[in-house]
Formats: sequence, C-alpha cells, structure tokens
Amino acid sequence: MFRAQEAEGISLWAFCQRHALSYARVRFWQQRRSREQQPLSFVPVSVSGAALPDESGAGGLEMEVSGVRVQVREGASQELISRVVRALKESTAC
Repeated sequence: MFRAQEAEGISLWAFCQRHALSYARVRFWQQRRSREQQPLSFVPVSVSGAALPDESGAGGLEMEVSGVRVQVREGASQELISRVVRALKESTAC
C-alpha cells in the first residue's frame, strides 16, 4: 500500500481519501513499519551494586524473555522495553 501511495505521487492524506482509508490508521501502520525497519543496536552497560533493585522488588519489575531474566527499573520507557524484548526474541531465533 505504501509503495502504491508513493507511485501515485500524492500525499498520504490524498491517497487515503482516494481509496476510502482511515488516515489515522494508515499513519499508525506507517509509523510502526518505520520503527520496525530501524536497525537495533546494543550499547555497553556497567552495573554497580547500588543500581540493583532491593530484594523486595520495589521500584520496578522483573521479567523473563526467551530464557533471559530482565529487571526493569521504574521509569523505563515503553519504547526501550519493547526494543529490549524484540532484541531478545530475535537473538534466540538465530
């Protein structure tokens, strides 16, 4: 669909109107597709004892993805968590 819109050489808004599509829904999928095509990268991480959550688990959560336990601290963005989970799933699929 996105290729067709580009081939017609018209704006996304005009394309949606011409084909009776919801602009908001098409824009959502366009943005999601764009995010998924961005390459993932890893950065070095240094963890000190002070950075670990206390034993009560307060201030975050712990989850297991593809056999890997991940601790998520309070305030972590949804985008970051999604990228970490996606990377873990992709790394175990290899």
